[in-house]
Amino acid sequence: MDTRPGAAADDSELSSREIEVMRLLATGMANSEIAAELYIGLETVKSHLSAIYRKIGVSSRGQAIAWMHARPALMVDPSAPIATASMEHVPGGVRLVLAGEFDMTTTGLLTDALDAARHAGPGSVDLDMSAVTFVDSAALRSLVGFRSQEPRIDARITNASTSVRRVLDYAGLAAFFGIED
Repeated sequence: MDTRPGAAADDSELSSREIEVMRLLATGMANSEIAAELYIGLETVKSHLSAIYRKIGVSSRGQAIAWMHARPALMVDPSAPIATASMEHVPGGVRLVLAGEFDMTTTGLLTDALDAARHAGPGSVDLDMSAVTFVDSAALRSLVGFRSQEPRIDARITNASTSVRRVLDYAGLAAFFGIED
């Protein structure tokens, strides 16, 4: 058997639970931490790791992690949301914390979050977009629409990621959202 990472059978032989264990292993978690995170026993984790090592043709934790990192698609949890929005009340208004990718598939989430901020009462809406990794024209249109249609609400972007800043600069909208140079 070839024991080089990546020389083994394909990842379709791993169960969904084994992939979960591998994702946690690749983050540097100890076996006991993996057990606690997945609500399983330590011996169960060890059993999963033995089966994983055998299936992917490796003999050590380091080789398994290298094998996993060579397959970036497995590193991403498909059940994880692509975008999130949360609102918290702050003195004088609300802060809307946005994270992830805002495109035509997640614009509904953005619109719902902006509607919730609109109905939260008078005051400002601070948009924290420091964890936003992508904004397309549909999401930008929603943000501009909210800002334009709600003149009584002081809506501004208080924290912008590099991606957001680049889009706003390109569109000439940085000042519109209160972003200074």
